[in-house]
Amino acid sequence: MNKAFDVLTDPEKRQRYDASRLAQPKAAPARPAAAPAQAPKAAAPEDLSELDLYALLEVPANAGMNEILPAFQRRLAAEGDPQKLVLLNKALDVLTDTDKRAKYDSERAAKKVA
Repeated sequence: MNKAFDVLTDPEKRQRYDASRLAQPKAAPARPAAAPAQAPKAAAPEDLSELDLYALLEVPANAGMNEILPAFQRRLAAEGDPQKLVLLNKALDVLTDTDKRAKYDSERAAKKVA
């Protein structure tokens, strides 16, 4: 989650993340979505395209740093499931790093087109 925060709060990292997400080739078909109450098991960083980090933090895709950190803190305070805490930390890590966020956004957009 700290890494998502780092990406989303640093304008340069966020810009690189957003750009890399838009430049990614079309992703392979997504596997069926898990039930809303079930999160993927400790997703590795390369599996982040399978997650909707914005939904996880409950922020819009165009959320600014002033929205991401408070959302992260709210979710962190409300969450007791260790598995979900791992996902929240990954969301913060990606969404606050411009490069990672751009890559994530690009992969996310490609999945929506598919």
